[in-house]
Amino acid sequence: MDIHGHSRKKSIFIYGPEYALYSDKYFKARMLPKLLDEASDMFRFHSCRFTVEAAKTRCARVVFNRDFNILNCFTLEASMFGYVDSQRCTKELTMDDYISFGVKMAQTLKEYCDLIDDD
Repeated sequence: MDIHGHSRKKSIFIYGPEYALYSDKYFKARMLPKLLDEASDMFRFHSCRFTVEAAKTRCARVVFNRDFNILNCFTLEASMFGYVDSQRCTKELTMDDYISFGVKMAQTLKEYCDLIDDD
């Protein structure tokens, strides 16, 4: 997971690998972001993108996914401004929020790994 700050979009979201709808990897690549969306108001699944633009073909997540066939290669983007809460209000992201999200992300990764082990 490559972690970046984002200056324009709000909330925390992911850029992930691109798979065709008929691929068995299509839903697997979206499972972790969906779990993060359910775990935290700061994460927004609908802001995630699972496409590869021409300008991004040499970025780490794309290279590791295509050249090494690694399914879960993501760029996690966290707004430098704020997030949209469940009432559609913009809330400022604080240092405590980033730390809290890090804890939620670790818990969600464990949940994701448990689900994969059962698969």
